[in-house]
Amino acid sequence: MEYEIAVCDDEKTEREYIQSLVRDWARDRSFFVQVKTYASAEEFLFQYEEEKALDILLLDIEMGVINGVELARELRRGNERIQIVFITGYPDFMAEGYEVDALHYLLKPVSSFKLGSVLDKAVKNLGKKERYIFLTVDGEERLIPVCEILYVEAFAHSAVLVLTEGEAETRDSI
Repeated sequence: MEYEIAVCDDEKTEREYIQSLVRDWARDRSFFVQVKTYASAEEFLFQYEEEKALDILLLDIEMGVINGVELARELRRGNERIQIVFITGYPDFMAEGYEVDALHYLLKPVSSFKLGSVLDKAVKNLGKKERYIFLTVDGEERLIPVCEILYVEAFAHSAVLVLTEGEAETRDSI
């Protein structure tokens, strides 16, 4: 399996430590992960606006201008699927963390065992939610479950998706 994971923490040593724990976890489970790190909520949001492909966010709470809870609220407005895990040294914000439907709240310093079990739970939650692609097919907007796509044939100005039950042609780019 492949997962996009982000670590957002204003402390460089914490970002690097958590990133190494995530990579160890993925290697132990034979997962491919792309781990991106961010030093602030603002930096994360700037990148997130460009590409919204994210599965798991490991998020500190106490950061610069925008704190982790505010960032999580912003994300939840447009995406319920992202698994948010707060990793912080401040237990005071725990209730607020759960208000934004956070998966878990870990206190620093986090252990590899505890983070691993939370990541396992996040992956399990992600597996329950089917992924879709949004395409214009025959002039109609359609959500197509990714699991129904057998293969895609690309042509000069169109693409044909061969599905478990039929085909769909689109002029959208792959």
